[in-house]
Amino acid sequence: MIKPESIEGLKAIVDIVDVIGNYLQLKKVGANYVALCPFHAEKTPSFYVSPSKQIYHCFGCGASGDAIKFIMEYEKVSYPEAVEKLASLYNYKLEYTSDRRGSGKSKALLQRVAEYYISQLRPDTFPYNYLKKRGVTDTSIEKFQLGYAPDSQTQLHFFQQAGLSFPELERTGVIVKGQRGYYPRLIERITFPIHSPGGQVIAFGGRTLGDHPAKYINFTNTPLFNKSRTFYGLHLAREKVVRKREIVITEGYFDVIMLHQGGVENSVATLGTALTPGHLPQLKKLESRVILLYDGDSAGRSAGLKGAQLLHRNYFEGGVALLPEGKDPADWVAAGRDPQELLKEPIPFPQFILEETLRHYNLKNPVEKHRAFLQLKNYTLSLPQFLKEEFAQLVAVEFGVSLGEVLKGKSSRVFPSQNRNFSPTSTPTRSKGSSLPPENFSTPSFNGSFSQNPTHTISNTPLPTQSPPLSPFSKKSDSSVSSPSTSPLPRRIILGEAVVIKTLVEHPDWIDWVVEILPPEVFRHHREELEAVYRGELEHPKVVELSLLEGVPTQSQSELKRQISVLLWQYYRQLLEQIKISPLPLQEKIKRAKEIKKCLQELKKGEIDESGCTL
Repeated sequence: MIKPESIEGLKAIVDIVDVIGNYLQLKKVGANYVALCPFHAEKTPSFYVSPSKQIYHCFGCGASGDAIKFIMEYEKVSYPEAVEKLASLYNYKLEYTSDRRGSGKSKALLQRVAEYYISQLRPDTFPYNYLKKRGVTDTSIEKFQLGYAPDSQTQLHFFQQAGLSFPELERTGVIVKGQRGYYPRLIERITFPIHSPGGQVIAFGGRTLGDHPAKYINFTNTPLFNKSRTFYGLHLAREKVVRKREIVITEGYFDVIMLHQGGVENSVATLGTALTPGHLPQLKKLESRVILLYDGDSAGRSAGLKGAQLLHRNYFEGGVALLPEGKDPADWVAAGRDPQELLKEPIPFPQFILEETLRHYNLKNPVEKHRAFLQLKNYTLSLPQFLKEEFAQLVAVEFGVSLGEVLKGKSSRVFPSQNRNFSPTSTPTRSKGSSLPPENFSTPSFNGSFSQNPTHTISNTPLPTQSPPLSPFSKKSDSSVSSPSTSPLPRRIILGEAVVIKTLVEHPDWIDWVVEILPPEVFRHHREELEAVYRGELEHPKVVELSLLEGVPTQSQSELKRQISVLLWQYYRQLLEQIKISPLPLQEKIKRAKEIKKCLQELKKGEIDESGCTL
């Protein structure tokens, strides 16, 4: 651990105004400085910094402390990490007790190795030109401290000449001891230094430039590094993550580099492994919404499903965004496309788990459908108590059964996907009407409870998009998930919303009562079309296009009411999630959350009166 007297020495030279001034725009008022508080939303500055007392205090939310506490709270790091961060800002050498002395030496050694690798990446060399070919700019090379590990003898010679300890190099993972002596772990590879959240080098990864079967290599676990707990790029992304209250997790070094280069600077990557429970403590510290951004191939979908389940059962908000198959984020940005396009409509975790599970089953086959139900039921029963009912609602709606049918029994091993034995040519589909709530899902009586211009905006961040629990081709459309009896829907068509619009076109006399219960902002994809229908513009080009799609069914009046119930239920659930990460004052958050929860309760009972659901 860091010696207490060393910390006191650091505090003696620190100026809290300089430290906080690196993060906030401070304005001098009398003997103090003021700013908008970074820990709660406010329009009038109530965050004061006292240079004489070397403390800060917010009169709005009560946040207070010294420079170390500020870094801890702002960057979501531990006390030792905050101290080390502060020491690096002041170029102050910390002293450690004997058990941490080795750790400090190891970090210094790894930094020296990183500098050496950086020096070996020279312009107009093959490694440098490879990076340029991948679309990596000089700015990104410098930002991520990319380097090159030359041949074995060149590296060993440098380590020896620099006086670096070979046993310590082995301990940190830089070199390996074989039968013929030491050799570097990374040889003739692009190097990616891996940092702690505080910004210190703790390991390296490498990408071969030849035909080596191991395209990428990461360091094995060391006293400083555990790949199942570490995110690549977090030291660079953390400030943006905290500001946006959102973190994007992808799979590779180049994905992160190119996403940052494309403006998504709140992105990080796991290190040669899927998201694991070991990553969760770091994510919980960040208190942010999580977006998983993966390739759209089978491996990416599988990783997305596992990650979504892990995050969902641990109460994380967020969703999964999939790229077109065969593409990765690095390819996307290198081609000049805006990476923000990929993040506009992540599929919320519960919905993705449902859709991705069902995608592998032929739901026209009763046996397959039963297996799908059992798998989803088993997952539902494995959830913590507070998540069970919400996910059970999705499953019940999908299969047309009661909540009780989903929730009864205990979690048990059911038919795992890898043991299913069906023809690879079978096409998983869902029957018409499977999207509707069960018969015992009450239809609400709204009685005109919504205003003509509802105001549901919680923050500048748009609500996460969640489509109704419908067919597997409602979000994505490809040949593997299309129905043999109907034409596959275009990728941009969201079936649940399209069903409502097509039904209203065929039954225009129903529009008046639908207007009373379904505000346009509930539609996140086809709002323009719904508003056109409400205005009576049934010949609107986009409305006509939707109404002519063969893959979109129409519904009876009772079915339509149940469909609207599902859309409203999911809209309010997403609104509730958005409030949690909004910059609203705490009391306002509590007030709005209570209003929405009341709406959800009344929606379940089928009774939403005017006072209960005007938000």
